[in-house]
Amino acid sequence: SYKKVDEDTWLEYAEYSEVNGERKKTAIAYTQIGIKQKNPDSQIVYYEKAISIMPEYFLPYYLSGSSFFTNGQPHKAIERLQKAIKLRPDYFLAYHILGLAYELIGLYDNAIKQYLIVIEQNSKYYEAYVQLGKAYEKKEEFDKAIKYYEKAVNLKLQDSEKHISSNTTFAVKDDMGKIIENHLKM
Repeated sequence: SYKKVDEDTWLEYAEYSEVNGERKKTAIAYTQIGIKQKNPDSQIVYYEKAISIMPEYFLPYYLSGSSFFTNGQPHKAIERLQKAIKLRPDYFLAYHILGLAYELIGLYDNAIKQYLIVIEQNSKYYEAYVQLGKAYEKKEEFDKAIKYYEKAVNLKLQDSEKHISSNTTFAVKDDMGKIIENHLKM
C-alpha cells in the first residue's frame, strides 16, 4: 500500500526510477512525496516535478490544482484543474474543486456548470448540491438555491444511516432556513 511507504523511500524510488529512465514510476513517486507533505507550497513543488517528468499523468495536475486552491491561488488552481480534466474528464472531484475556484473569484455561472457536471457524474455527491445552493444564493437566485439545498438535505438524510454525521444535515437545514427567510423578506 502506498500510504505505508515513507517519504525517504519514495524519494529513493523516484531518484532510482529517474536514473533508469522510468518516467511513469518517477512521476508516481514524486506525486506520492507531494501527498505526504504538510503544506501546499511543499506539495506543489513535488506535483510540479511529477508534471515536468510526465505531463500526460493527470493526478499531479489535480493535486496541484487542489493545493493551489488551498493556498489561495484560484487562478493557478483553475489552470491545473482544467488540464487534469482534459486528461481525465471522468474525474468528478476535479470539477468540484474547479467549481470552488471559480466561485472564489466570483465566476458563479462557471462554478454552477462545474457542479452540474459533478452531479451528472456522481448524483450522490452531496457537496455538489450544497455548493450549487451557495452559488445560486450568491447570485440571489433563491428559488434555485433552495431547490439544491433541499436536494442536499434529502441526500444527507438518505445517507445518514450509513456514515454521515447528522450535525452536517442540521447545518444545511439551518443554511436553507436562512435562505428562505431572506427570500421571504424581499
